[in-house]
Amino acid sequence: MSDSAPFFEPKDDQDHKKPSFELYIKASTIDYESKGSCPICQQWFMLAYLLAEKQCISFRVYTVLSSTPPKTFSEKLQGKNPSQYPVVIGLGGEDSNDQSLMNRIADNIDEVEQFFEEVNPYYRNLKRNTADNLSGLQLFQDLTKKLNIYLQSPDPDGTKLTAYLKTLDDHLLKLETKFLCGDSLSYADCSLLPKLQHVRIACQALKGYQIPTEFKGIWTYLKNAYTVPAFVQTLPADRDIISHNMQKASVKLVGSKSPHLLKLEPPTISVPEEYMQEEVVTTQEEVINNGNDDEADEEEVEETKPVEENGDDQDQMPEPDEVNREVYEQQEELENEQVQENGTNGDAPDE
Repeated sequence: MSDSAPFFEPKDDQDHKKPSFELYIKASTIDYESKGSCPICQQWFMLAYLLAEKQCISFRVYTVLSSTPPKTFSEKLQGKNPSQYPVVIGLGGEDSNDQSLMNRIADNIDEVEQFFEEVNPYYRNLKRNTADNLSGLQLFQDLTKKLNIYLQSPDPDGTKLTAYLKTLDDHLLKLETKFLCGDSLSYADCSLLPKLQHVRIACQALKGYQIPTEFKGIWTYLKNAYTVPAFVQTLPADRDIISHNMQKASVKLVGSKSPHLLKLEPPTISVPEEYMQEEVVTTQEEVINNGNDDEADEEEVEETKPVEENGDDQDQMPEPDEVNREVYEQQEELENEQVQENGTNGDAPDE
């Protein structure tokens, strides 16, 4: 088990009511420690990162090999055996209902969703149950399925995948903002971007397919996202995305070695040259230093004036979408099979 994000470490002198927690995400099935390929884990890592930037919460993030969790993690779960990730364990502070978060455990989709709702009383763009986010989520709810179908099919051109991406591209072109719901990342963006990165990396490596360069909406959207630390710092390595999708699709790597033999390199965050009018960010290090401009422009909400948002039916928490649930189940099965093939003995992911 590894600690991979010390930026928002809970402090002894912080407000005793400020929510703090541990976030456990899937580890790489290649080195058993770095961030794994799970897009759902990245989604919640991004949301935690964004809330911590706003000083709404503090958290630690750990990577765990789900098939052989370390003893210290299992003990904290108080006998629970999670079948889904991420897992959240409260360290302290209070939720929006003034209830203590100490030792609170969220180990399934519904509970993780509810946990993040209750530690985020103010920032509606980071909540799922808003009109803009729900509308955005509808745009790409079948993206993972389309990717899987294409990787498993003999179609080298990806005609159906291209048609699906064209629909997304058309919508993005109509936006007058950088992202789906504004000029800063929203809940919907945190769901879409990890999946879009899987499409980009896996299709190129496994079938030689590239997102068409004429899809200006998608490439501009990715370019904007690659300047935001919350996205770049939570990205898994390309090799993990390739490895996961190669196992899932049972296809061979195009023009390279097995991802298990590839070095751990920074994730791909480049875009086609025609979209790089001004090269602002070229490395992860520069993203850390330069990527906060968008967030600085967003108007902060004073903590003394919570947003009233619980009186409408539309603000009631909806059921998690079935696409996310299906991704969880498929990934768990595939990664367990992959770990068995690699012959892990369970010792690697210790603290």
